[in-house]
Order: sequence, then C-alpha cells, then structure tokens
Amino acid sequence: MVRHGETEENKKGILQGRTPGILSSQGKEQAKKVAQRLKWLPIDIIYTSGLDRCFYTAEEIAKFHNCKLEVEPLIIEKDEGNLAGKVHHEIDWRKESGDKFTGKNHGGESLMEVMERTKNFYAYLLKKHSNHTVVVVTHGSPIRTLVGVVMNETVQQAFLRKNCGNTAITEIKVDAKGNSTLICYDDQKHLQ
Repeated sequence: MVRHGETEENKKGILQGRTPGILSSQGKEQAKKVAQRLKWLPIDIIYTSGLDRCFYTAEEIAKFHNCKLEVEPLIIEKDEGNLAGKVHHEIDWRKESGDKFTGKNHGGESLMEVMERTKNFYAYLLKKHSNHTVVVVTHGSPIRTLVGVVMNETVQQAFLRKNCGNTAITEIKVDAKGNSTLICYDDQKHLQ
C-alpha cells in the first residue's frame, strides 16, 4: 500500500475527505521517488482511489510497469461530510463526530464504515489475486483499516497506529493459507 503524495491541502492542515486534493510540487517529487523505489517490484496490478491525489501517484508508479491501473471505489478516503475543507485544528471533533469509531460527520461516514469497505476489498483481493503482487494507492484511513482487516484487528486497534506519511509504503505478505505478516508500516526510506 502506498499513501498519495503531499497535497497543497496537507500543507495547510485542511481535512480533505473526498475532495480531489492538488499535489504540491513536493508531492509530485514524492510520487516520483516512490515510483523509483518500486521500479523493480514485479507488480501485477495497481489499484487506486479515484481521487486525483492518489491517481497521480499511481500513474507515476505505473510508468515503470506493464500492468493494469484500476480505480477502486472501495478504497476512497473517508467521507468527512460537512467537515471536508475545514482546517483540522479548528474542528471540535467531540462535537462533530460523537464516538470516534462509529460517529459520522454530517453527511459523512464512520471509521467502522470505512473498515467494512476495506474488508470487502480485501476479500476481493484474496479471491482474485492470490498469487499476485498488488499495489494499492490510497489514503490514510483506508490504509489503517485495511491493515487492521488483514491483521484481524478491531477498528480501535487499527487506529492505534499513526497515520502514514505521504508516499509511505506499507507491505503485507499473505501466504497461500491466508496467514499474513506485516513487513513494514509507514516506510519512507525513499524520501531520505
């Protein structure tokens, strides 16, 4: 899994949710660096969120591979409802969301709902790509919930992990019996 490159909104501390996000010049550079790092990986398919910030990052990775690039709605970022576009430090999360895991922002979705989406995506991956190397380019919340699903964790356990940095790599190996091993989380060596 790869998180998208830095956006202009990330730099300003804006909660993006499902807004497209504009990659900053640094974000574009990060996307190129993660693509270089994954250049030699034998990738069979790349799944990406359809939001611009992920799609651009996925396109950079795909430049080095003769594989399909597929937009997947199940890995889109959490819908933040009426909070999308607001600055993080100006939001009173207790007032807006209620319970951190089951609460929803007005018009948005809960972290539990994000986890259910990623659970469905993981089931699909196991069925369709059991012997493949799959790259998933997505957002912070889907990465944490997908890792939680694969590692058989609750949503609360999944969100004990910090959010991944921009273009951070998270690698999970799943064997033929379905046993999973978390190889790395939030790995940004390519940016050093």
